[in-house]
Amino acid sequence: MGHRERTCRECSERYTPTRFDQVHCRTCSDRLRDVHLIHDTLFSSPNQSVDRVAIATGLSIERIRDLAAEGALRAVPVGADMPTECVCPPGETGRCAYCRSKLALRFAEARYEASRHVGPKNGMRMRDTDRTRRRA
Repeated sequence: MGHRERTCRECSERYTPTRFDQVHCRTCSDRLRDVHLIHDTLFSSPNQSVDRVAIATGLSIERIRDLAAEGALRAVPVGADMPTECVCPPGETGRCAYCRSKLALRFAEARYEASRHVGPKNGMRMRDTDRTRRRA
């Protein structure tokens, strides 16, 4: 083990960084880049099909479907077939792609509901409409 080797934060594999601030191995960096591309595309235009997301991001349809099957995507493009049943070992739920995608969906729904119920922001106002200002 050389003095420059590090452990990847995602997969815990040893790697030699090419930049000082690099915290992920090459495989995980590519995977995270692809996930961010898909999320940015789906954020700007939600409910897009896998074909449109593939064209917009430059990724292959198979790569998008693989990331969706891994449960890496918070929002899944239309047409990316998700697993339909849990294949977790007994007593260890939450490890398969189906369970992870279901949990991610629940988090996304909770975030959406919380953003809908946020009241008006109480911040600084330029002018109070209730009172008139008197000059001395």
